[in-house]
Amino acid sequence: MNNSHPDPVAVTQDVLNRVSAALLVDDDATFTDGLSLPYTMQLLPDIIMINDSSHLQAIYRALRSYITVNQVTDFDQHCTGATYTTDDEITASYESRYLVGTRLLPQRTIAIIRLRREAAIWRVFEGNFTFRDTPQQLIDSLKLPPPASD
Repeated sequence: MNNSHPDPVAVTQDVLNRVSAALLVDDDATFTDGLSLPYTMQLLPDIIMINDSSHLQAIYRALRSYITVNQVTDFDQHCTGATYTTDDEITASYESRYLVGTRLLPQRTIAIIRLRREAAIWRVFEGNFTFRDTPQQLIDSLKLPPPASD
């Protein structure tokens, strides 16, 4: 691998910031652009394969609903470590919490994600998520089956 790569922690933090900001302002195009299809989401013990944009939109709507209902105003998240696995892939870990004003909600997400550079844009293509103190309703909403095709 080339030693001239940008810092993988900074790359990961940039992607996290971009996707989270899109969720907060209801910008589904930017959110979708931050993820690569097919996208594998592991909510142990379940593994969810998101193969098309309509399924990704269902996940997006579930997250937006949670943010709206709980009046989330920001995310406190940080990449806790990252490393290049190839020239165009990064494996990273991060922790995320929701804020309502200056108050942290008890829900916490710990994740290991994999990013891939596609056409000079870094996108997440795999995520393994552990939710702490998170309502089962949110977790269940993320396990929605893909929409039926016509």
